[in-house]
Order: sequence, then C-alpha cells, then structure tokens
Amino acid sequence: MKILIFFVCCFCFAIRADSFPDKSVHWGYKVIYHPKLKSEEVQALRKHLKAKEVGVLYPPEKNWKLPTGFLSVSSFLQEEEIKSLSASILKVESSEKTHQLKITMQSGLNPKENKQALTIFQIHKIQVIAREEKEGVVNFTVKTTLGADQVKGIPELGELIKWCTREDSNHRPSDS
Repeated sequence: MKILIFFVCCFCFAIRADSFPDKSVHWGYKVIYHPKLKSEEVQALRKHLKAKEVGVLYPPEKNWKLPTGFLSVSSFLQEEEIKSLSASILKVESSEKTHQLKITMQSGLNPKENKQALTIFQIHKIQVIAREEKEGVVNFTVKTTLGADQVKGIPELGELIKWCTREDSNHRPSDS
C-alpha cells in the first residue's frame, strides 16, 4: 500500500510539474494603461505587476510619476496573461518579434536527454509554453525569436529534434 501511495504521489507531482509556467525566459512588452489613471493608480498598477512577477523597466522607479501612458515591462507571461492582470491595462504589445513553434523530439529519448534539451532551450531564449507526451514522443510548443530552421541548426539540439515547424508569429507593431 505504501508503494502504491508513493507512485501515485510521484505521478501527481510529474503531472503538476508540467503545468508550471516556464519562468526561465523573459520577454519585453509595452503595457498601455488607461490614460485617465492618476499617478497613485499608476503606482498601484506598478506594484501589482511586480507582485505578479512582471518587472517594470521604464519608467524607472525613481521617475514613476512621468506621464508616459505606458510601461515597458519584462516577464515570462504571455501578452494575454499580462493584460488580464488589471482592468487598467488597455493593451499589451510585444517589443520583440517572436514565433510559436511546435517541436517534436526524437522518440525514445531518455529523461536526461529531454532535460538536456530544456537547458539548451533556456540558453537560446526558447520558452516552453506547453509540453505533451504521447506514446513516448515528447512535443513542445515554444515561443522564440528564432525561426524553425535556426532551432534545428543548433548543434546541441540537432540530434534530439525530429521536427520543428512554425505555428504562428507575433510581429511588433513596427513590422506591420
């Protein structure tokens, strides 16, 4: 019975571990807030964002009263997640051109090789958005500034990746 409980706990932890967001890669965003916010409300928004792991880069803390109408932030969260943090946020724009890729790893990789791939992802600013495993094959949905061919061209990943395809793109407003 104790062994069964141990395996159930390990299984639950493994499933839960996949549901944690990948906090290893941060992206730059422009958060446009409601123009009628008073300076105290902007300060409260800054504190709220900081509490939710969104770092405010501009305006800096000492100049937070500047009437900019936007905040330059950095976070592992996606645009929609940041926007949902406060009703005062009107729009969130990515300050980096990113792509969403679907990566299929070679079948039969051991956990050590999959962990190695995740470490390489972090080094090359590839954020894991979702992970699914089916019949021994691991698929990652990732966000990155690299194209599919560039990811496949990373020497340390070359042998580990079976397929890498582009799902969509997110262009900065200046790219439109």
